[in-house]
Amino acid sequence: MLLQVGTETTKKYYEPQLVSIGPYHHENTNLKSFDKFKFQFIREYVKSCRPYSITDLYNKVADVAIQARNCYAEGTDIDDTDFTQMMFLDGCFIL
Repeated sequence: MLLQVGTETTKKYYEPQLVSIGPYHHENTNLKSFDKFKFQFIREYVKSCRPYSITDLYNKVADVAIQARNCYAEGTDIDDTDFTQMMFLDGCFIL
């Protein structure tokens, strides 16, 4: 909704400046440089989840990825595999 009513002045309040989370800004090249840090955080997060493996955690995300995708008001151009990977990466980063 904000994207529809926003102006260039208000855009700064909802446009990410450093990191993308979720599909709306996933392909923003200005935010891609932070992805390397996401992977560092994920490694640490996965270590903290032992005895679960990275595969166990990924499969948990894959189990709910379609439901998560349906929560977005607009469709995305990301295929199901890439969407699941993005949700895993972003979810682990947030946690």
